[in-house]
Amino acid sequence: MLAKKPSKQMTPSCSICGKKMRVVVRPDRTIRGGYYFGKIPLYRKSEMKKMMRSGVRKVKIHTMKLDVYKYDQKPYAHEEYWECPTC
Repeated sequence: MLAKKPSKQMTPSCSICGKKMRVVVRPDRTIRGGYYFGKIPLYRKSEMKKMMRSGVRKVKIHTMKLDVYKYDQKPYAHEEYWECPTC
C-alpha cells in the first residue's frame, strides 16, 4: 500500500479584512480554506518618481493609440495576495 504525503498547513492573512486563515495545501497543490491570487509587486516612491519623469511614448495597438511610460519600475519585493472565503 502506498503511503500518503502529508498536507502542508499555512496561516496567511486575508488581504481585504486582515483576518488570519488556516489554509491546507495538499500534495497535488490544491488549496482548501482560502483563495490565492498570486503575488503583487511592491514599488518604492523613488521608482514611481523615475517612471513619471521618464515621459511617455505613443503606441498603436490595432486601432487604439495608447500612452506608455518609457521606464518600467523595478519592484523591491512581492507580497502574496490571499482572500478568505467570506470576502
